[in-house]
Parts: sequence; C-alpha cells; structure tokens
Amino acid sequence: MRHALILCALTMLALPAQAQEQEDHAAKFAAVQGGAVYDEMDGVDGSLVSENFILTHLTCSKGSDKIRLLMPVGKDGAGQDESTLVEKAGQWRIVVKAYGKSYPKDVTFKPVKDSRSLYDEQAEITVTVGDPLWRALLDRKDYTFWAMNGGAGTNVYIDGGAEFGKFRKACGIKG
Repeated sequence: MRHALILCALTMLALPAQAQEQEDHAAKFAAVQGGAVYDEMDGVDGSLVSENFILTHLTCSKGSDKIRLLMPVGKDGAGQDESTLVEKAGQWRIVVKAYGKSYPKDVTFKPVKDSRSLYDEQAEITVTVGDPLWRALLDRKDYTFWAMNGGAGTNVYIDGGAEFGKFRKACGIKG
C-alpha cells in the first residue's frame, strides 16, 4: 500500500504540464522580446482544452500601460440581434461594457492558428492598465466585462493565477 501511495505521488508530480492540457481550463505565460504574452484557454461547453477551447490572449510591451486583448469574439455576431459589432469603411468597431457602462472600441481581427480553437480569428482591442475595462477584466466576477457581439454578448474575463502574475511582472504592471 505504501508503495502504491508513493507511486501515485510521483506520478502526479511528473505530469503537471500534461495535466494542464487535460483540464477544462489552462493558462500559459511567455516572455517575448520587449514584453510578454498570456493565454487563458477554456474548454467549450465542458470539453477539455486539449479537445476544443476558447482563447483570451493578452499582449504587453514593457513600459507601456496599453494591453492588447484578444477576446473570444468572432465576426459571426455582426448584424445579429443587439450586436454592436459593425464594419464601416473597412474599420471594425464594437461596444464593450464594464460595470454597465458602454465603451466603443476599434477592433482588429487576428487569426488564431490552433485547430482546437472555436474561432479561426478573434477580435482584438486595446485596454489601458487601471482603466474601468482593465479592472472589469480582472474582477473575476461574471457580468462585469461584456463584448456586445449579439444576443446577451460575450462575458470576457481573466481568472488570474501564477501564470498571470508572471505576465504582470514581465510587463511591469503594478497593483
């Protein structure tokens, strides 16, 4: 019995990276030249991240308070009921809500090059560290940050954790 417990403990210690891919949520941080990137992946409708996921992606440049946020929003919501996602003269725009207040934002669509992603491309906006959108993104409560892309919209948030802490440090984000 004692050997079985030791084997079980060793197995759990040896597989943390694999286990991360076998869950319905995963987070990854990477330092890049001049900044950092952070990804949160959530399994779609209870699926494992290794099968199918939606992505929330943050990119920073060291010393800047501007963060590029790739939201789990595709072009499919444009023109649907209550959607604020529109294209005019080649520029996409969307309204995002933080704590119930509306913020119109320019949008750039970026490709997601992972076949497991629910979206082939997603909407990217810029948020400023410390502003209401940033605070709502990190609030960790449902219904504080919404991308109004049709119907009730898409709830956007960052769960945080150790990997996000590394991202904040690499970007020089305080607080």
